[in-house]
Amino acid sequence: MGISNAEGKAGVMIRETLDSNSTHAMVAVSGDHRLSFLRRPQTGAASTSTDVATSGFNWIKLTRSGNTFTAQLSMDGVTWPPWIEPGRFEYNDGHGQ
Repeated sequence: MGISNAEGKAGVMIRETLDSNSTHAMVAVSGDHRLSFLRRPQTGAASTSTDVATSGFNWIKLTRSGNTFTAQLSMDGVTWPPWIEPGRFEYNDGHGQ
């Protein structure tokens, strides 16, 4: 099976709300095997993305600790190093935590 759309993405997203301008963090893989770490640290701000090409991996993970989000990938599902800098970011939701 070939790539249906190189720009299509599948991944994991954490959002503050379902509003279209909500703060969010997402780690995704595209049809052309690029990894993306997308994030919007403040409600209504522009989303930013850091993309890298990869030769292969088996797992992606997005974790949250307080207001810090970390995007990771793994070849074996056991070892989870940050895969890109900035592979983490913090946001202030105005509510403390």
